[in-house]
Parts: sequence; structure tokens; C-alpha cells
Amino acid sequence: MVPSADSDDDPGLAGDAERTARRIQEAARFDALARLAGGIAHHVNNKLTVIIGHADFALTELPPDSQARDDLEAIRAISQELADLAHQVLAVAGRGGVAVRPIDLNDLVQGNDHLLHAALPDGIRLGVRLDDGLPVAIGDPGQISDALLHLVRRAGERAAAGAEVVVRTRVRTVDADQPAAVVVDGELRAGEYVALEVTTPGSLPDPHVVAAWFEPFASGLAVDEGLAMPAVLGIARGHRGGVQVVAELGTGTTVTVLFPAAPVGARSVGAPEATQEADSAA
Repeated sequence: MVPSADSDDDPGLAGDAERTARRIQEAARFDALARLAGGIAHHVNNKLTVIIGHADFALTELPPDSQARDDLEAIRAISQELADLAHQVLAVAGRGGVAVRPIDLNDLVQGNDHLLHAALPDGIRLGVRLDDGLPVAIGDPGQISDALLHLVRRAGERAAAGAEVVVRTRVRTVDADQPAAVVVDGELRAGEYVALEVTTPGSLPDPHVVAAWFEPFASGLAVDEGLAMPAVLGIARGHRGGVQVVAELGTGTTVTVLFPAAPVGARSVGAPEATQEADSAA
């Protein structure tokens, strides 16, 4: 966006124009990197699938006491770890193979209850607040389960001992006049969205730290940690949704992922699913 002549006399308009231009540049840079990373991850994942398949076949042909069995199992285990990493890169790039259908996020949260508790460190409690009037969302239950587990795991890492991490569902309406106000980057179409929120109580993070959460392989993070939050953003993008981060005194930090609501009258399909991909990010 190029500022108009009037913006020279209005610092507010000039600042808005600069922020918009910066966001466009950042979005273009991220999209280019995402396409490159997604293409490489897709190619690597295909090769790893072949390796894992051959290792599985070889293991079935070997006698239980074969000396080669340990080597093949090590090859398979390492290949699976790399495949899980490739899946996360694909999620960051928004190329995770989204298979959307009408789903009830309340059912999805309840179906992942045991995994959510397991994702939290000892001494951190899990609270669940579900909106009884929640509309059906449009999404991939496996990917949304991954995003939820990533959020809860990271919230637990930031929480103080004895704190409660709260998972909440609710409906959100995005205003046509201010669609960009609710997302980390990009824009949302105006309309109704189903929100999945995870709140961490305690001290508030610096805004620069929050921005770094969504940078792949942010400095000082392990590989799996450096992809978790970018994967959440990639999953939201793949669903034509968005991510919001709000830090408030007395409440803590809330990360909200918005998914498009299904048309009125739609019914959820199938049971909630949790994928192995999310578990591997532990």
C-alpha cells in the first residue's frame, strides 16, 4: 500500500501505511520460504516412506534372533523421526494435506483429553471451558488435534508450578471493517469463526518474543520446539483461518486459533482424531 498525499500530514496514516507495507513484505517472504520448505519436505517425506516400507518388510523376513534386526529397527526409528519432522514442515507451509469436514470442536477437545493432560508437565493443571452453543466448524480433525496439542504443550512449558492451563471454545465474529486485527498476519474474511483458545496464566511475554514464537527455528529453540507454533499458524492458514495472541494482566496469555464455521444446519462427521505427528513433537 502506498500512502496518499494526505498521509504526509497525518503521522497516524503514514504509520499505518508503513505497517501494512511491512506486513505485505513479511507475508511474501514467508510464503516464498514456505513453498520452498514445503517442496523439499514433500520430496523428503516420499523418500522416507520408501525407506520405512523397506525396513518394515525386511523386519518381517528376518528371524527374531537375527543380528541385523537391531540395525533395521534403528534405521526405521530414525526414518520415522525424520518423517514426523517433514510432516511438521509441511504443516508450517500449509501443505499438510487438509481433509476438511464438519466437526464439533467440543467433541474434539474431549476426545483428546488424555493426550492434553499427558502434554502438561507435572504440577500443571488442565482446565476445560466448552461453549455449549458452539457451531460446527469446517476443518481437518487430525490437524486441529495437532494444533491443540502443540498449544497446550507450549502453554505448559511457560506456566508456573501449580498453574492451570485453560482450553476454551467459543464463537467469534470477524468484522468486515477490521479483519486484520484478530490475526498474527494476513487477513480473514468477515464472518463467523469457531475459536479454540489456550490460556497460560502468569507473567506477560514481550511482544517481540511473541512474534518469534511463529518464526520457524527461532533462535535458542530445539528443532521440534522451533516448528510447533509455526505449524499451528500453518494449520490455521491451511483452513483459511487465523491466529490471535492476547496478553492481559490478571488473565495471562491467550493464543486463539480461528476456524471457519460451517453453514447453519451442518452436522459434525466422525469421531475426533489425534495424530501421531503431534505426539512426536513432545
